[in-house]
This record gives sequence, structure tokens and C-alpha cells, in this order.
Amino acid sequence: MNGPGKHRPVLVASKGAVSAELRERAKDALERARAQGPEEAGPPPDPVALAAMEDALMRLSWRERDVFLAVRVDDLPLADIARAMGLSVARVEQLFARAFRNLERNLANPRRHGWRRWIS
Repeated sequence: MNGPGKHRPVLVASKGAVSAELRERAKDALERARAQGPEEAGPPPDPVALAAMEDALMRLSWRERDVFLAVRVDDLPLADIARAMGLSVARVEQLFARAFRNLERNLANPRRHGWRRWIS
């Protein structure tokens, strides 16, 4: 990993490699949360909920997933994400909103496939 505050886009083809990258970023986020102190870190995450979240994240487009993880997990400012991805800040905001909406839909319906976001 590039360290806290550094974003490395998930631009790999295989699902296994993406899953490994997601787990690595989640571990980094957990370490940062633990460094804040146990009272701020909260209870340990539920493994079933984590598996559902990983599955829902995997059904996002790679750009939506990268933007969502950069904002929520890596805690990067939108301007930094836009610069790293070569996009405008407005486009990053749109991608984050779309990722959030699609993630919510994916979590609500585990059978929802990625291609359905284009017709639903």
C-alpha cells in the first residue's frame, strides 16, 4: 500500500485481485481507526455484513468503486481524487453519488447484477 492518505486505484482485471485489494484497503482503514483509540473505533465488524458489503462493492463499476473507496475508506478530498483520476471534481461528485446509490441498491437486493444498474 502507498500508506495512509495515498490512493492507489483498483485497476485490475480479476475478481480475486480486486477482492484482495479491497481487503488490504479495509485493513489499512481498520488500523487507522484503531490508532484513534478503542472508544472511537467502535465494535468489531460483523463478518456476514462485511461479505455482503464486499459483494455489493464488486458489482459497482471500477470508477464508482475507486471513488467510493477513496472517499469513504481512504478519506481523501474530492479534489485529490479528481486530480489522481484525471476527472473534474463535479464528475467525482457524480460518481460518488452514483456509487452510493448503486451500493445501497446492491445491498438491498443481493441478486441484483451489475448490468441492472443501467436499466433500473
